[in-house]
Amino acid sequence: MRVIGLDLGKRRSGIAVSDELGVLAHPHSTVDDPDHLLEAIRSLAQAMGAELVVVGLPIGAGGGDTDQTQWVRERAAEIEARLGLRVVLWDERVTTKEAERRLSEVGRGFRTTRYLAEVAAAAIILQSYLDATREGGRSGRPT
Repeated sequence: MRVIGLDLGKRRSGIAVSDELGVLAHPHSTVDDPDHLLEAIRSLAQAMGAELVVVGLPIGAGGGDTDQTQWVRERAAEIEARLGLRVVLWDERVTTKEAERRLSEVGRGFRTTRYLAEVAAAAIILQSYLDATREGGRSGRPT
């Protein structure tokens, strides 16, 4: 089964997709207009036959909720209610920094790195989920 991964942002959101076996996550695209995000997810889910969306949940450094955490929970609930897709919230702590680090290691400049960070973060979130669920559990990062 294919799965969609999201790194939600108020200005730009990153989207990743899994392979057909649900083993590998691949960066897919960004949506720069929040008003078009639901339609982008709907179209992608229909085209891929995806029934599950993994949404990165920003957790505070101490493990608690932040203003951003609540905002993402609300958007995830909206995706589930309006699109009829199952949504799993997944701890995304440090994924954006990890994405930026990986992009800089392959020689991407700061401006390009900032643009690609969301889609790379979505792939890291989705891969973390796929790895944890494939290992027979949800080890360590579910929310």
